[in-house]
Amino acid sequence: MKFEIKPIEIKEKVIIVESFIDPDEYIPEEFKEIAKEYESEIKEFKKIESEKLFDHLYNNNQTVIVYHTPNSQLEHELNLCFNITNEEVVIETITPEIKSGFAFEKVEVYNHEIVKQLKKELIIANINPFDFNVSFDEKQRYDVFKFFIKNGHAHTVYGIVHRKNKGLTIGMLALLADDNLCFGYRLGDSRNINDSFSYQEIIIHTD
Repeated sequence: MKFEIKPIEIKEKVIIVESFIDPDEYIPEEFKEIAKEYESEIKEFKKIESEKLFDHLYNNNQTVIVYHTPNSQLEHELNLCFNITNEEVVIETITPEIKSGFAFEKVEVYNHEIVKQLKKELIIANINPFDFNVSFDEKQRYDVFKFFIKNGHAHTVYGIVHRKNKGLTIGMLALLADDNLCFGYRLGDSRNINDSFSYQEIIIHTD
């Protein structure tokens, strides 16, 4: 079955602040209905909104509520309590793309998420199959063979033997060789082994 990159959920850490009134606090009868408006008020703050969180807690821990009569208005100082919880919320769902050569750039990279999917869906052997006279046919248990070949100046060479019907792209093969790709990669030798498997050298840039 052909491998396809699945969508992932992008999550963000937030702090949930729920206000409530201390059950032991004395509230005059005429203010009780007004006070209910402040019960269970929920505010959500993102990680980057620490200043807003501080202002919310500082400005709302004591609130003056007002009761209007035909001839005047009465005021009562209400002391609020806060229940604070941490959560991760899904802000969007995306299908990640493989990125390479992004060193020193401010970009969102999800290569590690794609590698997780590849390792979950494929059966991978970290050996050189040519050293062990491995058979490359439909009965072969492994989908991918990954092996180190050599180091060079600012690069490392890997060999990848992969099952054709998995439909792995060059980018996916490069990720299997190196799950970062921050400095990019280029292609080396390649050849068709048979109807079931192909071979590709991946040269990973290390600087």
